[in-house]
Amino acid sequence: MENTAKNLSWREASIEVLKTSNKPMSTNSIVAAIKERGLRTVSGNTPEATVGALIYTSMQKDGESSPFIQTGSNEFAFKQPVKSVVNLPSPSGGIISNDDEEEPKKTSGIIRAFGMYWRRDFVYWKSAPSLLGRPSQNGDAVINFCNQRGVYFLHHGSDVIYVGRSLKQPLGSRLHQHTFDRHNGRWDNFSWFGLLNLSEDGKIIGQGIDAVSASGIDIIITMEALLIEGLEPKQNRKGGDTLKNAEYIQEIDPEIQRKKEKEIEGKIAEKIKQEVVEKIISKI
Repeated sequence: MENTAKNLSWREASIEVLKTSNKPMSTNSIVAAIKERGLRTVSGNTPEATVGALIYTSMQKDGESSPFIQTGSNEFAFKQPVKSVVNLPSPSGGIISNDDEEEPKKTSGIIRAFGMYWRRDFVYWKSAPSLLGRPSQNGDAVINFCNQRGVYFLHHGSDVIYVGRSLKQPLGSRLHQHTFDRHNGRWDNFSWFGLLNLSEDGKIIGQGIDAVSASGIDIIITMEALLIEGLEPKQNRKGGDTLKNAEYIQEIDPEIQRKKEKEIEGKIAEKIKQEVVEKIISKI
């Protein structure tokens, strides 16, 4: 039964939920748990956007002191206190440092979602096309990434023929422009890397591109991941490890599917019509 005695702030309620969860949670799940446990009154049309905004604001403003961490696209957890690590002498008499080249890979940089080699013919192109994707790991929700911001590649086969950015204009609009500009006939696939978190219905969570900030480590990790994913160096066997939980697999636009079905129906109807005509002619 819902406990109406508590009325915590959104921040307090979110921390309380994540503290007691044994796995990361989406903003929708956090709001549902807050409501179920009666931690505060849940009202408004988009409480999940409120929770998402406060979490992102905390991570950006509070930095390491924020009680929240992001573990995947629209997935968050409570940041457990970090125990201090004592630097032990090495056999050679020096100090064993925990600040090695592998340590920064524990951060995911600033890329929140990305897609590799999405097919151009899977998109119904218009001024605001649907760029539909499903999480590659542990997820069924299909998200429309038309409103993403970030960088993208245009491919011809496996070759990169153009690199672009999406800042003031959303990703979908920028890609749509390339269906009628000088690049039109030169690309058949595209890859994209987004900096914003989006809700399941494709709405931006948080304050948008102007609120995105990054440390030096985040920038380096992001640059490395982009180069690994974009260039696919042979010696980087693991690929972009830091992005593995942010990859989305393309889903065909239902409008494309409907057009294909209509074309098939039209061909079948034409074939039947032709057969009827041939039968009539043969009887004459």
